[in-house]
Amino acid sequence: MFKTGLKVFSGALGAAAAGSAALAAYQYNYNPGMKRTMVFTYKMAPLVWDYATTNGPQERLHEKWAPEMLNIVLEMRGYYIKAAQMLCGVGILPNAYDEALKVLLDEVPPRPTPLIKSIIESELGKPVEELFDSFEDTPIGAASIGQVHLATLKAPGKERVVVKVQYPEVEGFFRLDLETIKYLCSVAMPDSNTDKLFDEVAKSFVSEFDYRLEARNLRMCSDNLVKGGFGRQAFIPQPIDEMCKKRVMVMQAVKGKPVKKVMKRVFEEMAANQGKTVEDLHAEMKSQFEDPEKLRELLNASPPSETAVQAYILLLRARDLVWNTAAFFLNREYKWTTIPPNGPSLTRTLYQVHGHQVFVDGKFNADPHAGNVMIADDGKIALIDYGNCPSLSKEEQINIARLIVALDDRDDDAILAAFADIGYCIKGKNNDGTRNEGELDPLARKLLLMSAYGDFDQQYGTPFFNTHFGYPADMPLTELMTRMEEEMSKSSIAIDAPANMINLQRCVMTLNGVATITGCCSGNVRPSAMWRKQAENLLAQQNSYN
Repeated sequence: MFKTGLKVFSGALGAAAAGSAALAAYQYNYNPGMKRTMVFTYKMAPLVWDYATTNGPQERLHEKWAPEMLNIVLEMRGYYIKAAQMLCGVGILPNAYDEALKVLLDEVPPRPTPLIKSIIESELGKPVEELFDSFEDTPIGAASIGQVHLATLKAPGKERVVVKVQYPEVEGFFRLDLETIKYLCSVAMPDSNTDKLFDEVAKSFVSEFDYRLEARNLRMCSDNLVKGGFGRQAFIPQPIDEMCKKRVMVMQAVKGKPVKKVMKRVFEEMAANQGKTVEDLHAEMKSQFEDPEKLRELLNASPPSETAVQAYILLLRARDLVWNTAAFFLNREYKWTTIPPNGPSLTRTLYQVHGHQVFVDGKFNADPHAGNVMIADDGKIALIDYGNCPSLSKEEQINIARLIVALDDRDDDAILAAFADIGYCIKGKNNDGTRNEGELDPLARKLLLMSAYGDFDQQYGTPFFNTHFGYPADMPLTELMTRMEEEMSKSSIAIDAPANMINLQRCVMTLNGVATITGCCSGNVRPSAMWRKQAENLLAQQNSYN
C-alpha cells in the first residue's frame, strides 16, 4: 500500500508540474492552496526520487526518510498533520514511518500561550484574568486543529474546566489543503473513490471548526447516553454554554486520565519490573506478532474474562497494601502500582454505548480512540471530543443492522445483499475500456467481502479471514496486506463506498484499538458479536412496524 501511495504521489507531482512556468509562478503568488501544495511537493521530491531510483529492500530508505517526513508535516501543519494522524498505526505505513509519526497522535508541538490567550479574549470578549480565576499556560494537549488548557472558573463555583482553543489559520489551511489534494488525487487516480472520502472529511469540518456545534453534540450525546441507561458506567463532560464560541469551547474538566496514558504508564512499570527498557520490551512484544507460530497462538487464545481481569486488579491492590504497610513500619518509600483498566469490561461498555448511538440514537462519535476515552477517578468512563458526530437515517441504521447480523453469522450472501442496500458497488473498467458498474465477478465479490470482514468486523490477519479468502492461516498481517495489494493492483476495479460508512469504519477501528491497548487481542473482539443484540433489537422493532 505504501508503494501504491508513492505511485499516486508521483502521479500527483506530474499533474502539478504539467502547467507552464508562468502559470506555476502565478499559482504560487496568488493561490494560497496551490502555494502550499507546491512547497509540499518541493520538500517531498527528494524522498520520492530516492524511492523511485532505489531497487531492492527499502527498510534503509524508511529509516532515512521517516524523521524527515515528520519534519515536513510539522512545518506544513494544517491538514497534513490530520492526514498523518489518520494514516499512522492502521497498517498502511512502514514501521519506521509509524514510529516517527506516532508523536503526532498526542504530542503535536503547541503554539505560544500569548497567541492562545489572544484568541480566547477575542472570542469571549474579556481578558483571560477576568474570565478565569486561574489559567495554566502549559497545555495538557495539542492537536492538528488546536490545543487544550486547564483553567478554573471565577467564584462562586470555581469549577475546574478545560479550555479548547482553535488555531487562527487552521480552518483556511485545512480547506485549501483538502481541495488541492482532492484535485491532485482525481488527476492521479481518476477511477478511485477519493471524492466521497474527501467530501466526508469536508462535512466533518463543519462541526470540528465550529466549537458551538461540538458543544451541541456533547449535550445531545450526553442526554442520549443517560436515556440509554449508561449513566452509571460512563459520562460525557458538559460544555459551559455561555463560554462556547466558534473558536473557543470551555467545558467541564474530567478528574482522570486517558486510557492511552494509563496504559503507557502500565507498560513502563512492566518493563522496569522485568529489568528492561521500554524499547526492549516493545521490540520483544512486537517480535511475537512477526513470528507466525506465536501470532497464531495469540490469535487463537481466548481473551481474559472480566472476572479474571478484576481478580488480577484486586491482587495488585492487595500487593500494594501489603508493601506499603511494611514500608510504613520500616520507614521506606511507598510504591503504588498503576492499575490498568479492566480491558474486557471497558471494551464491552464502549461497544454498548456506541452501538446505542448507531442503532438507537442515529448519531455517533466517529473517533473514540484511546486518547478520547478516559478513566475517571470514580471509575467511570469519560468520553470526550465530539467534533465528528455523523448522523444516520433510519434506513441506514436498518441496513447497518442487517450487515452486523450477517457478519456475525458469517453469511457471505447476506453480507453482499446488505452492502448493496447500503450503497456499495464496484467501479472500474473492462479490458475494452468501457465502464464496469456493479458486476460481481469473483474478484469483485472477494474484494467486497474482504472489506466487510476486515473493515467492519476487524478480522484482517485472523485465521478465519486468511483461510476464508484462500491464504495460509498463519500468514503475517504485513504479508497479507502485501498480497492483497498485489491482487488489487492487477485489476482496475475498485470499491465505491458510501461516505457515512467511512466514519463507521473509523469508529469500529478505534474501538478495537482501545480493546487492543488494554489487553484484548483485536482479532478476538468482533464488532458484529458486540453489536448483534442491539442490531437484532432494531430489526425486530422495524418488523413489528411493517
